[in-house]
Amino acid sequence: MLSAPVFDVFRKPRSDESITKVEWRTYYPHVKSFENNDVIDITVNQADTWLAMFEGIITIKGNLVVTGGGIGTLTHNAEAYLFDSLLCEDTCVTHLETHARNSGWNYPNAPILNADKTFSMNIPLKHLFSIFNDHQVATWGKQSIRLVKARNDANSVKVVDPRYVIVFFQTKKADDLHEDVTLFDNANIKSIRLALNSDYYPQARMLLDFSKDQYADAHFNYTEFNKSYHNCQQKRALVNFNEFKTRPMFVIDCSRRHLGMKSSTVDNKLEIEATTGFLPLSEIVRNITLL
Repeated sequence: MLSAPVFDVFRKPRSDESITKVEWRTYYPHVKSFENNDVIDITVNQADTWLAMFEGIITIKGNLVVTGGGIGTLTHNAEAYLFDSLLCEDTCVTHLETHARNSGWNYPNAPILNADKTFSMNIPLKHLFSIFNDHQVATWGKQSIRLVKARNDANSVKVVDPRYVIVFFQTKKADDLHEDVTLFDNANIKSIRLALNSDYYPQARMLLDFSKDQYADAHFNYTEFNKSYHNCQQKRALVNFNEFKTRPMFVIDCSRRHLGMKSSTVDNKLEIEATTGFLPLSEIVRNITLL
């Protein structure tokens, strides 16, 4: 059925001419050293110019040097793994597949690496700073992007009120050049659910068995995440049911909850069950993302 605006044949055409000129400009870091633990500052100091920082990109070019006669390649999202900390300082008051390949994602293939082992990738700032997705407005004044190239900073923890919890596991992959850190393991998970005070999400325990391909509930939650998080009807799952067995992400949707939880302290507890015993903590990594 056609929507009503289709029949509004007498409406006047609208043309936005408030912006008369748009320019793309390049700004370089203040330093020339890009070793581990280096701080890389990129400053945009244009006092008389409106800036659309939400459309900005960071270009990273490099050369992959493989020593010892081995064979190496880039992992997915390799350029983001180069940094431990990213900070955007603001002084003011205030097609997709091709785009992903240029940003370091070429799933299921490896990222593009030239024959001479060089690479060049563009990272949209909106992929690194979520504020540019929520506030797409022009800004005024000095802008500064700070990238801290370090791999040994302690993780910081902040108490938040989660709407979504994403959990994944990795086994013996940290700092191992022979493993791909962007791939996850199922860790023989049998059930995983979140407790917010006395409420459980999901309410009933999951009955998963990856050895028998019984993980439909976990894959369904994964495919529903994009539709729920972006409030749309389109599912955009990169991993199909068969691939989910070897690279699962466990998504818990707790966005619908009592209003009292949003204005008071909430006790969070994550219950994880497995069909077999967990490996020692030194061999398994559990990552929990709160949204």
